[in-house]
Amino acid sequence: MTTTAPSATATAAAGSLKGVVAAPTSVCTIDGTAGKLIYRGYLIEDLAANATFEEVVSLLWDGELPTSAQLKAFTQRLADGRGCLTASTSICA
Repeated sequence: MTTTAPSATATAAAGSLKGVVAAPTSVCTIDGTAGKLIYRGYLIEDLAANATFEEVVSLLWDGELPTSAQLKAFTQRLADGRGCLTASTSICA
């Protein structure tokens, strides 16, 4: 006979998700007891106080904070993706 661990659905139905791992990840660590949220080794408070949005996105996507050159290229890549759609050009002008 094979036994399996309770599913997340079964645990949620019982009223708690304590101990349920949705998916292991290297992106984020949560230490609820200590009240810490850590992204890729950096405390969220440090990122919020010292990093730009673009730096944090690069950290999350690429696994490390960008160099100045990498940040410049990444910021341009993001800006290039923000162009107006043809149908909304008159609104953006």
